[in-house]
Parts: sequence; C-alpha cells; structure tokens
Amino acid sequence: MKELKSIALCFSGGGYRAACFSLGTLSLLEKVGLLENVKTISTVSGGTITGVKYAQSQIQQKDFQLFFSEYYEWLVKDELTSNALNHLRWPLIWNKPENKHKRKNPINAFAIEYNNFTEHETLGEVQDAISEGKTHLERVIFNATDFDSTHQFRFQNIKGNQKRFGNGRAHSKYKEVINDIKLGDIIAASTAFPGGFEPIGFSQDFTPKYKHLD
Repeated sequence: MKELKSIALCFSGGGYRAACFSLGTLSLLEKVGLLENVKTISTVSGGTITGVKYAQSQIQQKDFQLFFSEYYEWLVKDELTSNALNHLRWPLIWNKPENKHKRKNPINAFAIEYNNFTEHETLGEVQDAISEGKTHLERVIFNATDFDSTHQFRFQNIKGNQKRFGNGRAHSKYKEVINDIKLGDIIAASTAFPGGFEPIGFSQDFTPKYKHLD
C-alpha cells in the first residue's frame, strides 16, 4: 500500500506502561511486515526508553527478535529503580571516569543505569547507522523539556549527516560535541518530570567535554 511506504511513529510518556505499549507497537509492525517502512520515531519519557533502545539495536544491527527478547526481559526484571537507588548509596561509582562530571543526585543515578542499559552508546552512533544505510530509520527525535523556560528540547537528527539538539542557542553553542551525547543521558533528560526527578543539567551532567563550553 503506497500510503504505508513511509511511517512515522510517536511514542508518548507514561513510564513502563508507555515503554511496553511502544514495544508492542514495534512488534505488531514487525509481524505484519511494516517495520522496515518506519522512517521516523519521535518519543518522550517512557516512550523514549523504547525508542532509544530500538535505535541502539539498529547501531548493533540486531535481529528484531533478539532486540525484543532482550528488552522484554529487562522490562520484566523491573530493576531500574532499585539499581539506580543503589548508585546513590555506592560512592565509588561516581568516581568512575565516565561519571566524574555528573552531580550526585537521583536523575543522574538513573542516567548511570540508563547508560549501562544502552552500553554507553551515543547519538553520533545512531546517526552513523542512518548515514551508512544500516537501518530503515531516517529520523529520530527524542523529546525533553527545559522546565526553567518550559521550552521543548529535542535530541534529533535533521537530514543526511546533520544533527541537532535543543533550541537554536543550544545547538549553535554545543554542535561540535553532539556526537558524544550518550543515549542513556538522553533517556534521563526525557524521563525527568516535576515533582519526581529534577531535570538532568545540560551541559554539566552529560560529558566532561562540555565544561569548557559553559
């Protein structure tokens, strides 16, 4: 069907409920032979967990069933919160080179766990998979919100080799290091919400490379 040759998916928020719903949507599309027609994924909060994990599977060129079974097992174990809280109680993890730049707080404890979950892979690696034709995806948009200004904040690629994140000022200031943004930190940024978790701070909570640009 011509109208289904190019599909865009929008995955909403809602914690594990949204993550599971998004995974079910991908599974259904795979079963009916339409998953390869998905060109764009736009996500927020719980939907970002699934969107990012699927994008990571495209970096690794994993078979869908392997992606599904590994991710489903992670969801069923439901160890995210307990593992993140353990990070707050274990000071040594904050001294690891990949975490030294992070402030010690709950959202960064979750970010550490999300980075383990996504094997410390980056937005740049997603873009490489797209540019090299290793995936059917052409556009990824992982949404968050700047609660100080209420502006939407997006981690995304635009087209071809171009990448963009945030609003215009953020993009122009930090564009030289977009490739290094970790997928786990993107999930943390997308899943933060008022009254639950403070926003993950850009730029200090992402990588040490950002410090000289502040």
